[in-house]
Amino acid sequence: MENIKNSLDFCAAGLHYKSAANRKDLAELLLQTASENTINTRHPRYPHFRQCIRQCEIIVKQPLAAENYHDTLKNIVDTWDTLGNWTWTYRVLIDIYEMDKKICGL
Repeated sequence: MENIKNSLDFCAAGLHYKSAANRKDLAELLLQTASENTINTRHPRYPHFRQCIRQCEIIVKQPLAAENYHDTLKNIVDTWDTLGNWTWTYRVLIDIYEMDKKICGL
């Protein structure tokens, strides 16, 4: 899973909010692995997650955040054609990677 984290970091490091790469496969892999646990609003990364997911919601003009990690990732994958080239998207994926105990525990 460390390779996935490194790839997400690379994609999030684009310029002018544009991603360095379009990697839907990474989002789909996280979706397959994600838990249905409620998003932990007390996690230290939660404020960053909220900021980035809000930017994604502005881009797609619809809500993306759900009650749990899996459904939030599903919403992101479903809107990937619009979100795939934005660094905000990869920042959300990194936050979920770090926040979801099922994913970060692998």
